[in-house]
Amino acid sequence: MKNVGLNSTRPGVSEEISRRYGAATIVTLREKFGDQFAVNIPAHAKLDDVLHKLDQSSLDLLKRDIKQER
Repeated sequence: MKNVGLNSTRPGVSEEISRRYGAATIVTLREKFGDQFAVNIPAHAKLDDVLHKLDQSSLDLLKRDIKQER
């Protein structure tokens, strides 16, 4: 999967993702979004530290979750 980073998100969305999920570890987010979330990222990493490395499908899951909470 291609890593697209935050360049593909709108400015406000990346801040929202960081605010809501930034302190969460990847393993915690995999529990919520499934095993395919951020597959190439170490489980112990915090989202804020690897957000720029996320693939598009993982970013889409985070953005979709934020939209549903609004």
